[in-house]
Amino acid sequence: MNPSRRCVLVVDDEAAMCTLLQRVFERGGWSVQTANDADDALEILGQATFDLLVVDKNMPGKSGLDLLKAARERGIATPALLVTGNPTARLAGDLLALQVEGFLRKPFTEVDAALRAANEIAERNERHRHLQRLRDSARGGGDSGE
Repeated sequence: MNPSRRCVLVVDDEAAMCTLLQRVFERGGWSVQTANDADDALEILGQATFDLLVVDKNMPGKSGLDLLKAARERGIATPALLVTGNPTARLAGDLLALQVEGFLRKPFTEVDAALRAANEIAERNERHRHLQRLRDSARGGGDSGE
């Protein structure tokens, strides 16, 4: 993956959905990797870092929520969007607990909504990382290097 581009991991058991999201993100300048289940995604997350995860909630075997819980338990704090056809109040609580940035409702009425949401999350997190680096630099600014 090109290190200067934003990178997204799309996780969905439906190949057509992976392909659709891959095309949308690539058109928006993102580098995209896909996985068809939670286990593959966890393996990929152990080998590479991403700016965003886009995860289907309902997959055979481990769900998208299971995947995000396992990722968080492993210290992977990558921002995530959950894809679901049935957002509920209970799901909103799960999203907060798993530090999920939001959800995308299926079926997509406008596929570019995924790209807009992703760009907003990435920009917010880039600003946060920049501010954190400035804070860290200010704290260490008085060090003499000894």
